[in-house]
Amino acid sequence: GAAWGATRDGLEPHLATNCVGPHLLTLLLLPALRAAAQGSEQIPSRVVNVSSGLHRLGRPQDWGQPASALGLYSGSKFAQVALTAELSRRLTARGVNVLCLQADPGEVLTDIVRDLYGPIRVAYQTLLPRILLTVQQGACSSVFAAGSPSFLADRPKEGYAYIGSNCQRQAAAEGALQPHVGAGLWREAAKAVRCTSQELRAAVN
Repeated sequence: GAAWGATRDGLEPHLATNCVGPHLLTLLLLPALRAAAQGSEQIPSRVVNVSSGLHRLGRPQDWGQPASALGLYSGSKFAQVALTAELSRRLTARGVNVLCLQADPGEVLTDIVRDLYGPIRVAYQTLLPRILLTVQQGACSSVFAAGSPSFLADRPKEGYAYIGSNCQRQAAAEGALQPHVGAGLWREAAKAVRCTSQELRAAVN
């Protein structure tokens, strides 16, 4: 990823792309998600966020703080995991039938290395295709999370699960799943999305 910077809204780009943007979109879709769950004979709606194993390198205090490209990326993914788990807790407490899932694509060969130092980028693109997953393989966990019926027979605790690249449930970073961490980052996200509608206020309070 790119180094430290800011969007025109004043957000660090990794955080805006990997966390705040998906969070805002999910909040805007909550009415539709609720309605779909209510009209589908108790089959839950699903929120699926694409995670990364690098979230395990992140920390709660990384929100909006200058860091290396790796630190910015891992911090944004940590915050995404924490917010997804917090959303699940809040919806479950309100009796809303929505599953909140995170899909880890694994180590995938993509263009994410475009900002790396030249020789490292060339080595990555030349040597690692032999061991990294293809984009199609990396998409498997997201497709599984979005459509697998296994979540109906074995519903995740509090409606939350982290799905690895092998399409099996895995443990996310324990720190990201702590309720006080999720609540704190929820407040930060509420400030970042600058919610104005009644629906968004209800969601972030």
